[in-house]
Amino acid sequence: MTRHRAASGRRWSGGFGGTGGAGTQRNVHKVRTNVRVTPPQDTAPRRALRPAANGGAKPQMPKVIPPMKLPAALTAVLAALLAASAHATTFNFSYSFDPANTGNGEPVVITGSFDGTAVGDLISDISNASLWINGTAFTGPLTISGIDTATGSPSGSAVVSLDATQANFAFADDGLNNFFTIAGGQAFAVDYNLTDSLGNAISGAEAASNASWAVAAVPEPASYALLAAGLFVIGAATQRRRPQA
Repeated sequence: MTRHRAASGRRWSGGFGGTGGAGTQRNVHKVRTNVRVTPPQDTAPRRALRPAANGGAKPQMPKVIPPMKLPAALTAVLAALLAASAHATTFNFSYSFDPANTGNGEPVVITGSFDGTAVGDLISDISNASLWINGTAFTGPLTISGIDTATGSPSGSAVVSLDATQANFAFADDGLNNFFTIAGGQAFAVDYNLTDSLGNAISGAEAASNASWAVAAVPEPASYALLAAGLFVIGAATQRRRPQA
């Protein structure tokens, strides 16, 4: 390589590996560093692969179903239904004594109605009760109370239950002489104003039986309206969520 003289009088090499000034030889080596870069490990689970139509494989994406959100109108209807269920409701009831447990072996059927508030299987706050024995109404206003099962005397508040064995109530009239009661798992009824074919007072006494006992709420027009509105809103929401063909 041709040497050139710089303005300062020193010699220098015009490239790597030549001789430098003052007779000093410099050997410059290229150092190649091999660096292996390890990619980060993917800890996410692999998606299942399924064969594609062209023989290859493509990832099978999981189907994501979005959670259903209740429309505001439906939420309001459900809230109104729950609020209405906590208010006083009219109930019809009936109890049929086994003829083997009546005064003369003749049928004794109790029917009636009352207003109350249902919480689960129990109905409390009983009021506005009416009662018939074999189709004849009790005379005078009814006295409504619970029963002290130890003494058989009226005590506390009446509680009606869908399960006859859990009920504790007495409906009585005419100075508590005529009554119908279910308490302590026992059912009793007597009406001295009515007589059977032998001239005895109509009466019945037996272990309370769920097969003989029935109590059910009387649907109100407002409840029907709320139910219809709720069904309409549910139908409309379903139509909006249905995918287009």
